[in-house]
Amino acid sequence: MDWKKTKNILIVALLIMNIFLIYNIYFKEDIQRHNFVDFSAVRNLLLERKIDISNVEQMEYTQMQKYSIKKNKYDPVTLSELESNYFVLSDRDDVLNIYFNLTDYEGENYSEILEKLKSIIKIDDTNSKLIYNYEANGKTFFLYNQRYNDDILDDGFLRVEYLPEMYILFEYQWLDIVDSGEKFDGDIYPIEKSILSLLEELSDIKDMVKIVDFQIVYHVEEKDNLIIDNIVMSEPLPYWRAITNDGRNIYFNGLR
Repeated sequence: MDWKKTKNILIVALLIMNIFLIYNIYFKEDIQRHNFVDFSAVRNLLLERKIDISNVEQMEYTQMQKYSIKKNKYDPVTLSELESNYFVLSDRDDVLNIYFNLTDYEGENYSEILEKLKSIIKIDDTNSKLIYNYEANGKTFFLYNQRYNDDILDDGFLRVEYLPEMYILFEYQWLDIVDSGEKFDGDIYPIEKSILSLLEELSDIKDMVKIVDFQIVYHVEEKDNLIIDNIVMSEPLPYWRAITNDGRNIYFNGLR
């Protein structure tokens, strides 16, 4: 008998059973009675398994709007303005890489460069949301996601990597959005149930993992891909998205 394989099967089975029991003990009766769920119990449980969700707030979602999206084609005037402001441009998989070499422009202020870039590409608080801002290995990382009607689109983003006195690297992809006027059938899985899925997804971790963001986003599956064509557009679905402190994105189906 392959004891190693048997052991792994038993671990997975016990994990699934634990999730089922936890859901029934902590949440099922409360949801049926429409009472408030003690989200601190969820935090404590995950913390025991080395998953820190102290940054995550309890939230509720109702039916979600349907959208059609496609990648925005970059305006030549905008690209020219970026280059005239000493940004170096390159393209990778239809994502625009925007590089600023700080060693060539000593004394340039990082925040001023960021604001200048956002002004040129027309990103502000009305159409974007800052998802995270953290430091690791001497670098600072930011993520802005595109926002439309207060909904977050995972495939529209400005990612920032900043190494002081060396460089700033921006990864930029923006979307054209069409509101269909329709809503998805079915509600969104409650956060209390969805976030417990991290127990299975991160079952093999040894060190503490911090979840820097957990919320509903619109996301296009990789196999469906975003289509650049002028006519055909992709239709993103709602997902719960977890982002770990090492930059890993984890997606869970948001519709039930």
